[in-house]
Amino acid sequence: MTKQDSQMTLRHLLEEAKGVLAELHVKGDQHDKAKKDLADLYNSIFTGPTQEFPEEDERENQVQAAQIYHDQVQAAINRESQAAEILARADETMASCESKMRDALGYSQWDMWGGGNVSDMLERSALGNAQSFAFQAQVLVEQARRISQLVQPIGPVNIAQGFRRSILTDVFFDNIFTDMAFHDKIKRSADEVGQARSRIREECENANQRTEAIGRDLLAAVENLKRCRNELDSSRRAAFESITGRSDTPSSLPPAYEAASALSMPEPAKPADPLEDVSAHWGNRNPYAAALAQRSKSSIEEPQAGSS
Repeated sequence: MTKQDSQMTLRHLLEEAKGVLAELHVKGDQHDKAKKDLADLYNSIFTGPTQEFPEEDERENQVQAAQIYHDQVQAAINRESQAAEILARADETMASCESKMRDALGYSQWDMWGGGNVSDMLERSALGNAQSFAFQAQVLVEQARRISQLVQPIGPVNIAQGFRRSILTDVFFDNIFTDMAFHDKIKRSADEVGQARSRIREECENANQRTEAIGRDLLAAVENLKRCRNELDSSRRAAFESITGRSDTPSSLPPAYEAASALSMPEPAKPADPLEDVSAHWGNRNPYAAALAQRSKSSIEEPQAGSS
């Protein structure tokens, strides 16, 4: 087989695979729609208190409690993951601040050994940029704290500002002693920036750990919610079958929502009839349930009439 034949074969197989995938998508959509229709039918009949089926009510309450817990855990993981993302941005911003502080220290060292006005100008520029980055990082940390109350503050970050040195000081009093004093101030500011970044990284790591822990709780909550829903569906199916006298087999499936709505409304039942209470209370709440109860009643009366 030539290379061209191999490519044609692969293209043919790819087209077939795409066709099969499209069919599976269609069948999947049909299956999802059927499940939704059945769930809507059950909800239309069973949602709310049903005294005749206490087990179904209990399962429904369990689903509601599981859903509330799931939503709470989902909200918590959203908060912590968002806070961790913002803190990561704050760490990057503070890293830029550290870089500018290193530049300022280098220009200050140059200034001590006669760098002149050029070194002073570069030093001021680096410190000004460092101050801007420090402010941005603090704003990001405060934003993360508003999202998650578990995020701790990093404290103030004081950047030595070269622009506070007047031009007269630089011209008439610029000497090795003043340069060394300001160099020490820059070093202290650089230390504060480093400590602030360490605190930010610690808070970011804590937020990531909380996110991972809550993520495990979320997986458990999802499984619990799924289990509760399955148990509720089973309980509703059993209740449905007890009324209709039918089972969910391929030859005897629960009627579709449209079919249930097309059932005729039941005639008033005799007071002595044992099905009267179920039909009356359930039917007053839901016409579809009343129709199903009447249908079950008729199926019981027909064998009795034949035997007489």
